[in-house]
This record gives sequence, C-alpha cells and structure tokens, in this order.
Amino acid sequence: DAFGWKAATRLIWIDDDIKFKDDVLMDELRETYQTVSFFDKAAEGLQYIFNNTNQAIIIILDIDMPKMNGHVFLSKLREVSKLIPVILFTGINENTEVLSDFINNHAFAFIKKDAGYEEIMAIVKKAETELLTRADGLIEDALEEWLLIQDKQKLDKPYLVQAGGQSYSINQILQEVRQQTPFGRTFMKDVVMLTIDLILRNKRQLS
Repeated sequence: DAFGWKAATRLIWIDDDIKFKDDVLMDELRETYQTVSFFDKAAEGLQYIFNNTNQAIIIILDIDMPKMNGHVFLSKLREVSKLIPVILFTGINENTEVLSDFINNHAFAFIKKDAGYEEIMAIVKKAETELLTRADGLIEDALEEWLLIQDKQKLDKPYLVQAGGQSYSINQILQEVRQQTPFGRTFMKDVVMLTIDLILRNKRQLS
C-alpha cells in the first residue's frame, strides 16, 4: 500500500513443480506478504509449519505430491492445527478426486492449476480474511468486555506509547483494531503472543 506495509501472514506454497514462481502471481504475492516460502517436498513444508505455528499461516498445497500427497499432508497438519487455511492447488480433475477427507479435514478451497492469478489471489485474500477475522473477532470482543470494567474517565487518556513517541488511548486502540490498521493488527498479534506466553509460563490460569 502507500506506506509500503505488507501483511504479516506467512504464505506457504507446497508443490513439487514450482517453475511458475517467478510469474505475475508470484510477484503479486511477494508484494502482498512479507514471507512467501516454497517447498517442493511436502515433509519439509510440514516441518516448517510445525516450527512456526505461532504465526498466521496460509497454505497452498499441491494434492499430487510424491512420498506425501495432499491427503496425507492435510491429515498430519490437522493433528496439530485445525485453524490454518489450506488451499488445494492441483491439475487433477476434482470430479474424479476423492474429496471427502479434504472436507473432513477442513480444506479451505480447491483451485485448478490453470486458474488465473486474479482468481488465485482472490481466494488467498479470502483465506487471510477468514483467518484474521476468526482471531480478530475474539480479541475485539475481549477488548470490549475489558472496557466495560474500566474507569470511563481513563479511556481517552494516553495508555500506550510507541517507541517513536506516538501515544494511543484505550478507545483509540480499540478503533485501530476495528479498522484493521497496521497498528491494530500488530497490537492484536502482540496481545495473542503475550497471552500465550503467560499461559505457557503458568503465570496465569484460565478460568
């Protein structure tokens, strides 16, 4: 965008035939996302994802992969996370493909390899919206519940100050979250990471 900001979501593309990665679609993906990673071996891609489950991730997955096909990959992924959107990308005719296990394992979408880059980008962005909305809605609800028990006179006073000196009140933070600004999204990610850290360190118990 005008500020040169890129989505923090990581796009993971797993395909044993990625000769197309320098075309218009790849340029568009790299312009949109800070991290775009390619794996031609499904097992390596799966291990990378397991090592980065604290990140927002979208996966584009080729079904017809050697050693570990899309069916096996998705099954193994869902043992760890049911939240990561997986877009199935293949030259196989979906009318002849067995789709029941993909549906049961919450595949997000099915794209043919001859799809245009605009169609692919639209589905990737839709997957990102669902991924972020699922988390953002919970955080926004939690912020609003927290606001209800705060001193109303403090809601418009400086509450958080960034390193550059920009200050935000509680009400401004909530507005940034609702509008999905770069600051709002970074704030939500920090809240989630801090919460996870506190829980894992046994500093706070869930009720």
